[in-house]
Amino acid sequence: MKILLSCHQAEVGGIQTWMVGLARSLRVHGHDCELFFFRGGAFEAHIPTGLPFHRGDLAHLLRLVHTNRYDVVHACNTDWEDGLAAVRHLGAKLVLTCHGWVCPCWSSRTCDALIACSRWNAVSQQEPSDLPVRLVYNGIDTDFYSPPTNRADGPPIVAWVGRGGALEQKRIDRLAAIAGRVVAGGVRLWVADPDGAARVPEAVATALRSSAAFWGPVEPTKMRIFYQQVAASGGCVLSTSTFEGLPLALAEAQACGCAVIGPDVRGVNEAVDPTRGGVIYPPDLPADGLARLVLQTLSDRESMAARGRASRRFAVERFGHTRMVGEYLAAYQSVLATPRRMLRRPAGGFFRSFVRFRSPHYIAHYWAAGHSQFVAAEKLLESGDRLVAKAAVAASLLTCPTLFLRPRRLSHLVAAWRGCHLHRSIK
Repeated sequence: MKILLSCHQAEVGGIQTWMVGLARSLRVHGHDCELFFFRGGAFEAHIPTGLPFHRGDLAHLLRLVHTNRYDVVHACNTDWEDGLAAVRHLGAKLVLTCHGWVCPCWSSRTCDALIACSRWNAVSQQEPSDLPVRLVYNGIDTDFYSPPTNRADGPPIVAWVGRGGALEQKRIDRLAAIAGRVVAGGVRLWVADPDGAARVPEAVATALRSSAAFWGPVEPTKMRIFYQQVAASGGCVLSTSTFEGLPLALAEAQACGCAVIGPDVRGVNEAVDPTRGGVIYPPDLPADGLARLVLQTLSDRESMAARGRASRRFAVERFGHTRMVGEYLAAYQSVLATPRRMLRRPAGGFFRSFVRFRSPHYIAHYWAAGHSQFVAAEKLLESGDRLVAKAAVAASLLTCPTLFLRPRRLSHLVAAWRGCHLHRSIK
């Protein structure tokens, strides 16, 4: 089986780490697997040697799919507007994973399978889609992410992990509000943030600079050591998120025997179980209450050691990597064994497309994706890749037919279609 894992950007984050882990396991199982990013980033430096990866726009992706004849393109459901659905017009099956977001445009007309990394995300994505949304919890290598061998001397560490610039989701400002209190209570504060202070408000930066013993990036390959140091100190990982898909960092931390304190919000409450070593707090808990909870939880070293052992067992049972890889392979085999009918009508329907073509929803979703596909078709025509251009322009027409009300675009449609035949039948 040939599989291409695709993502919008090669930034340092949970999705990209998940991609590498899945790709490496698929290759161990004997499948050809490569990575593709629409935009580059710092994560490229952390991709293991020997794991092929590509970077480019939609035209590049379609040319790659046409040349390498991937059986499955596996991507993020957030990448709809990049025009990703066009890969199906080249014969590849398209599988999407929902990493904490919902896109209303994915259906049996635009993809072949929808998978969510958490139960809440599966339920939410199911509402706008006619495809059954499967649940596959994110997996981690629980042999690699393992507990420390010894306890460490010194104050316990409270660690926060994430991208602080995503303020509305990660709420690093809530951490800044309690930072002084918890440090005064006798703990060390570590913040693992790939951007450091660069993207947070100045008030947050000031509070954390004066309180955090460490605030900056940690290489993905060294996160295990980071979690082990926190666990060995008798400390914890603290989450302040407003929601998560299925937070990989919290699964990794618990696999390293590190207890997690997190808010009772979607995603976090699936990754942290108060009956299995975790601590869940009300999301509206005031800053002084949260600081008090953290300090009280860490005050009992024996209790924290027991939480760490329970968290480790929970992570192994729920987030084992072997289980995740097996479930994804089953999903790939299922879609490859299922014939797909030829696409003949727009994803949004002809009537709705023409009646609602000025609505914000139509423009934000169908027009944006259709335009990406049309631009790719133009580039492919200019470079002489007429067969691939035909697939791109067909996808554009079915995604957003009103795009071709302009004569110039209609002429490109005719030019791409004239004398072209797809390189293989659509399955």
